[in-house]
Amino acid sequence: MSQGRFSAEQKFNIILESLRGERSISEICRDYGIAQSLFYKWRDTPGDGMVEPSGGAGCESEAGPTDHA
Repeated sequence: MSQGRFSAEQKFNIILESLRGERSISEICRDYGIAQSLFYKWRDTPGDGMVEPSGGAGCESEAGPTDHA
């Protein structure tokens, strides 16, 4: 099986572009040469190696914030 041609950051940016709502998902998929089913798999699969691009603020932790009181 071949390696994916999109990095985690590229996937993140494609999904982010769809969330802006400026273009339809079908237009975005056509422009990037991906099937809509692949797009939805990326969007709906938690993790999948996807992280915010460097410099982005992430979650405090998976367990959530701690109580320091």
